[in-house]
Amino acid sequence: ACLTGMASTPPRSASPESAALAAWLRSRGAYVHRALELCGKRSDGVRGAFALAPISSGSPLIILPGPACIRACEIGSSECKWMPQEVLELSPVLRVTLFIMHELERGPGSDWSPYLQGLPQQFDTLEFWNQVTCASSPPFFSSLRTRKIGLVQ
Repeated sequence: ACLTGMASTPPRSASPESAALAAWLRSRGAYVHRALELCGKRSDGVRGAFALAPISSGSPLIILPGPACIRACEIGSSECKWMPQEVLELSPVLRVTLFIMHELERGPGSDWSPYLQGLPQQFDTLEFWNQVTCASSPPFFSSLRTRKIGLVQ
């Protein structure tokens, strides 16, 4: 979610997005340190978590119990009763993807809405690189080009 990347300069106060996400996590039994900004963003676009005040060494920052985590829908899961049996037999990654898509479609009515609102709207990961991008990449990617792993044609 908001916890991707690292940043060197923390914001001065928690953002409304971070406060909403922290409240939602706490409502699901999670612990979120009060001096933590979950949805910080540097001027260069890097997103990350920031300490808003000194935090003692060894202090927990986040503790996430099962209800605060999206898990692969298992047979009998109350959150996935809408999912056909054939889909429940597919890979966990696909089930989680379908679950997230389903919850996004539900919009603000989704129990996961505060979490989903914190997801990046755009991203640039290898599986979305095209052939031109990979061709101009370092030699490391040549094996990916020949195996065509995750490349958009």
